[in-house]
Amino acid sequence: MALDLLDKSGNGNNLTNSGAAEQTASLPFSTNGNVRTAALVAAESDYLSAADSASLSITGNMTLMTWVNFDSLPADGNQMAPLAKWTTTGNQRSYRLLVSNSVGTYSITFAISTDGVASSNASVTWSPSPSTGTWYNIAVVYNASAGTADFYINGSAMGAQQSGLATSIFDSTALFVIGANQDGANSFINGKQDDIRVYNITRTQGQIAADYQQDLLTYTNVAGYWPFETPVESGGAAIFAYKTLLGVGQA
Repeated sequence: MALDLLDKSGNGNNLTNSGAAEQTASLPFSTNGNVRTAALVAAESDYLSAADSASLSITGNMTLMTWVNFDSLPADGNQMAPLAKWTTTGNQRSYRLLVSNSVGTYSITFAISTDGVASSNASVTWSPSPSTGTWYNIAVVYNASAGTADFYINGSAMGAQQSGLATSIFDSTALFVIGANQDGANSFINGKQDDIRVYNITRTQGQIAADYQQDLLTYTNVAGYWPFETPVESGGAAIFAYKTLLGVGQA
């Protein structure tokens, strides 16, 4: 099967494939009757991206979710970007989700910009530290009016609520990139990603815990949804072919 790049939210944020190829292995969750496959990115320059759009240009409340499975973790002083709508070219920074390493301490960071230039960041320590070869669901919830960010791993809170963030997000023209930063220029994920979701609301911990291991079947307040799956009618029931993004290398 070909890699399904369609945005299932109905907002038309279909992906451009910059080097991804399929792989069938090690996926985060399964649903009865589903046929599972995966997508493989084999070089540092590989990533997926969606064009700038009104639905992805969220300037207020938002929730980002993605499954990640690291083949290797960021080296000391480096970072990987599971999701980013962010480029320094022309000062077009909006938002991004990062995993970084500082002397063996791993952190998850949500960064936004109010003007495309300056960065406003919130971070939590990932504890216990992530391991390679293990699936993790990372979620961050941004409350614009409160200037707060809440982080979750596998539906459970990671660290305390972080405050002091800016209260709006710049509407940039940057690409929305899966597996890299800077319009696909650096901070590549070395590992797999699956079931990426962008919401234009704040989601509760209960909502995240209830569905992070399930397919989305309704798309209210969903700005973009990429499960890398193709609906196939079989015996009158929809069967989904799952696909996962695997990125190799970082910069």
